[in-house]
Amino acid sequence: MSYWVTVGDWSENYTSNVGGMWADVLPKPLGELIEEGHTGKTLAPQLLEGILRFLTSYPKQEERNPANGWGDARGALDYLINIYIACIKNPSAKVEVSR
Repeated sequence: MSYWVTVGDWSENYTSNVGGMWADVLPKPLGELIEEGHTGKTLAPQLLEGILRFLTSYPKQEERNPANGWGDARGALDYLINIYIACIKNPSAKVEVSR
């Protein structure tokens, strides 16, 4: 399973195997956070906080890399950064997620 996030004309997915990492750094699980109906402008600050928390806890997150090899801390962080950039570039776009 994966999270497929769309913001304006940007769309990308990443494995949900790293969902625990995102849950550790974001105010809510990624899917729930996005399902709240955010626009790029309203989601960006929450993502930025999560990115900063991820960076400060990076060694801990690396320890949580899935044993099956599907996803890792670097990819999970990059995905949050990519969503954040898409939100900044598309502030009025609705952020959508499918799983």
